[in-house]
Amino acid sequence: MAPIEAVGDTLELIRLGTPVWLLVLFGMVAVLSGFLLWNRQGPEFGLGPTEQPVKRGHLWGVLVLTGVVLIVEMLI
Repeated sequence: MAPIEAVGDTLELIRLGTPVWLLVLFGMVAVLSGFLLWNRQGPEFGLGPTEQPVKRGHLWGVLVLTGVVLIVEMLI
């Protein structure tokens, strides 16, 4: 969102002199490569024509860790 609203790390990078076009280019590369990686790993997440079931242990692990992170963030 660098060209629309500079906040957080984007604001700091712009303050340090990073050109906005470079931030946009990096964002585009990151998003595109993320989509490519996600598409190749889709079956592991229960997606696509060759989907595999998501293991319940993994689901509960992610839910518990998310809860722990949220609680720690609220306490800090």
